[in-house]
Amino acid sequence: MKKIVGIFFFFVFLFSSKELVAQTTTHDTLVPTVFDDPEIPPVFKDGGERGMRKFIKENLRYPTTGDCIQGKVYVGFTVDTLGNVINCEVLRGITKESNEEAVKVVQQMKFIPGKLDGQLKEMKMVVPISFTLEIDDEE
Repeated sequence: MKKIVGIFFFFVFLFSSKELVAQTTTHDTLVPTVFDDPEIPPVFKDGGERGMRKFIKENLRYPTTGDCIQGKVYVGFTVDTLGNVINCEVLRGITKESNEEAVKVVQQMKFIPGKLDGQLKEMKMVVPISFTLEIDDEE
């Protein structure tokens, strides 16, 4: 029970502090946050962080709602002991369409599961998905 309460307060603190959330991402760098303090955290199966960035870039489709949507969608999920993404949810979003697209992409990901005390363990992660517009200045 103490562990659940501790994780809950850590989770609330993580998303109530802009400075702490900002540390999970840097310019053009994706740094997923992993919970449970594993000895070996889950790793994206096809190339680690670099592979994850490539996967997101290749699979993310910008919503075609007519709005100029920009920002980050924070997707929380659990990596199970087989490396599958389960319990995927938007923790902080932008619009319904961008949130759905971010979840769709994260649900397609496969991981090498994390270990804790030498055992494969389900672990929670948070990944920021950026939506930005690229404007061509060619005139």
